[in-house]
Amino acid sequence: MFPRKENMRKKLAVIAILLFLSGAAAAAVYSQRKLSKKELTDEAFSLYNQGKFEKAIETAEKVVELEKSEKSADTSSYVNALLNASRLRQVYLIELQKKAADKTRPPSERIDLAKKISENAAKTEDLLRLAMQLNEAGGRS
Repeated sequence: MFPRKENMRKKLAVIAILLFLSGAAAAAVYSQRKLSKKELTDEAFSLYNQGKFEKAIETAEKVVELEKSEKSADTSSYVNALLNASRLRQVYLIELQKKAADKTRPPSERIDLAKKISENAAKTEDLLRLAMQLNEAGGRS
């Protein structure tokens, strides 16, 4: 009985190592080819056009982080990145609302969608508020 447990532990350890290494390899490939802000923005809108809203938002928010990390006095590209991310979130919000309104969906799924809607709306508002503050202040916050 014990040899079986030991074999299972070895197999699990090998699987865990392989998963870790595959993640590390993917990260290495991504870091070797750092995408420019324009490439990331184009990718975000391409994903959006394919209906892959969550991936599009994730990619657009990478652009926001890149813009945020720059120490430029010109905030227009940062504001644009914030607005792009918020627009993608707004479209996603509408899609989520359509799904949640579907009465054929199970109640538990509709509740989960309502939570997603609430979280997404809050994040959208945060992006828009920051863009507005930057526009009003004419500088980074």
